[in-house]
Amino acid sequence: MSGNGSAAAVLADVKGPGAIVRLWSANPRGTICIYLDGSSKPAIKCSMSDYFLHRVPDPISGRSSGGFISYEPIPFAKSCRVVVYGAGDLYYQVSVRLYPVRTHVQTYKSSDIQSYVAYIKKAVSVWRGESMVSRDGYMRLGNSGRREWQRRIVVVPAGRKAVIFQKNGAGCIGKLGFTVKRGSLDKCTLRFYWDKENKPAVSVPALSLFGVSSSSENTKSLLTSAKGADYAARFAMPYARHARLEIVNHGTSSLVLRADVTSFRFRRLAEHVGRFHANFRQAVTKPDVPFEVVNVKGRGRLIGLVLATHAKRSSKCLEGDDYILVDGEKSSSIHGTGTEDYFNCGWMFKDGLISRALYGVTALDLTRAHISAYRWHVPDPISFDRSMLFRFEHGEINTSPGITYSAAAFYYLTE
Repeated sequence: MSGNGSAAAVLADVKGPGAIVRLWSANPRGTICIYLDGSSKPAIKCSMSDYFLHRVPDPISGRSSGGFISYEPIPFAKSCRVVVYGAGDLYYQVSVRLYPVRTHVQTYKSSDIQSYVAYIKKAVSVWRGESMVSRDGYMRLGNSGRREWQRRIVVVPAGRKAVIFQKNGAGCIGKLGFTVKRGSLDKCTLRFYWDKENKPAVSVPALSLFGVSSSSENTKSLLTSAKGADYAARFAMPYARHARLEIVNHGTSSLVLRADVTSFRFRRLAEHVGRFHANFRQAVTKPDVPFEVVNVKGRGRLIGLVLATHAKRSSKCLEGDDYILVDGEKSSSIHGTGTEDYFNCGWMFKDGLISRALYGVTALDLTRAHISAYRWHVPDPISFDRSMLFRFEHGEINTSPGITYSAAAFYYLTE
């Protein structure tokens, strides 16, 4: 957005019950005012930099690698209007979730920050990895739930596959952990099957499930971690009748790993619970053709992405925008401002590597157009009823051919 420095700029103006769930900027300036439910008095008024740095603790809000991000939820019952005064040129994104018309929403009040201090501290502790997510959320997925834990040593000969975990009945995997020699997973694929389907719901390079693209990378996020010989994925993976997790060894030597699986067994899975899916795509970019991350039919929610790019030269490929077409729309209602901006960062990840609860860049070498980055859409899932098409431009408008893009997309489908 370009401005003259003193004028008011409207960043968002939406009607209906909903919530601001994410606000990002590469260069916060001016004064931000958030007006709720038609009030002429702003519920929030502060400098835009203070909005990111002084309202709620890191990592819910704060600096990223070249950008600023806030996941502080701002609910509203009728409408929301976000205005910035005196900003001039501004890069920004506002993510809003809208709810069905008759949904009861308690509108944000300025006193809420103090009223919910204990909840904020608890969320910060979980997001930092200092405490665990409550099991209550898993228990709502089925009835008569109980927690189970399984450990096994898995040996996979070169060119073969092996079962990591297999269970009959209803349940949900809460955590999958591997202990394995560093570098051993570089040539492995994970395939997960739910309810005895013939086609795997998950088929991705093994490292992608843990938020990285190569064994040289480290991360610690809300859903994944990778450090040394230890890897963990904390996606909820429910099933109604059967679950089978396999690993395929494409390498030339045997693979030995220790697999730890924390799961919940139910008498019956609740209705309309989505199944966890993940798919992988890789392509070399061509002029005027965007990179397609995922194209899926059905009803569900996108919850995350691991993206990697590389070439033998520098490139301006990161100038490419992300855009998502939902339910057959011709013009994208979700359109970003640049590849690094999608990952909550900015200015070509100018502050280097970073790993946070919901986003991070785990590899960066701009002389070879190489990045590896992740983002988890936990408070801001991309919902769709019939279809979702996710693409990245490369260069300003698909003007950076010859760059290898690879992406693992993570989502849930209910049908």
